[in-house]
Amino acid sequence: MLPKPDVVIFLDVPPEEGLRRVGKRAAAKEVYERIDIQERNRARYLDLIVPEGEDHLAPLLAPGCIRIVVDATMPREEVHEAIWDQIQPKVCP
Repeated sequence: MLPKPDVVIFLDVPPEEGLRRVGKRAAAKEVYERIDIQERNRARYLDLIVPEGEDHLAPLLAPGCIRIVVDATMPREEVHEAIWDQIQPKVCP
């Protein structure tokens, strides 16, 4: 059995941007690379990370697990900084 995570990071990318990025690669388009599927999946992931009702993810996480949502449309360095800004005070008090 794997250990439960202490940190969960969701790199949030709007479906339109995700599909734009996917379109840049040479690989064939996958069946799930449709805007309606991407919108539904994003909503489901956000509900897992920041639940508005029953927390279905909690049993899979370590007690006190840090959950972070980061806007991954920012440049890579800013994404890194946003993650560190949220984690650092909790792991290096």
